[in-house]
Amino acid sequence: MKTKLLILALVLALGGSLFADRFAAEASESIRYVDVQKVIEGWDFLQEQSNLLRDQTQAQLEQLQADNAQLEQAIADLDQYDQNSEEYATMAFSLGVQESNLQEREKFLQANFRRRSARLLDAAVRRIHVVCAELGEREGFSAILMAPPPLPGPEVQLQDSVMDLQGRWVVWSNNTFDISNQVIAMLEEDN
Repeated sequence: MKTKLLILALVLALGGSLFADRFAAEASESIRYVDVQKVIEGWDFLQEQSNLLRDQTQAQLEQLQADNAQLEQAIADLDQYDQNSEEYATMAFSLGVQESNLQEREKFLQANFRRRSARLLDAAVRRIHVVCAELGEREGFSAILMAPPPLPGPEVQLQDSVMDLQGRWVVWSNNTFDISNQVIAMLEEDN
């Protein structure tokens, strides 16, 4: 008798679990998107770092321009010397070296600005990715997609426009699901 009751209880429990699973709620999909350009423009710390880098480079370029103006004045003053004299040859050589040095400094400043800007943007995009993953996990989202960029203007050729559309993962998104401001808020908390 005990075994029959035990078997009956197990059958009822198994049947109940099977029956309950039939009516269990399906997992709901929750997809959001982030507009990375909006995040980059709205992230105050990143904009401050970008402006600081630009200001530093601009100050260095202005100093370079001042040095270049002095060099041009020195080249103009070179006409006061006899072109056949040793002093003229020495000064002309020295000014040529300074001119080459200024050109190399300018190339270095521009390359350094590009390199530092690229590193800043790379670090920012990586941080945005981490924050999106944290937010998605915390909120239980199924996925966070990239917002579609605006369509190219009418001056773009048809072939380029078709290629642009074929390369998109998201063609349209509802602003209700934009989590960019939440991402910006999380990024600002870090700084």
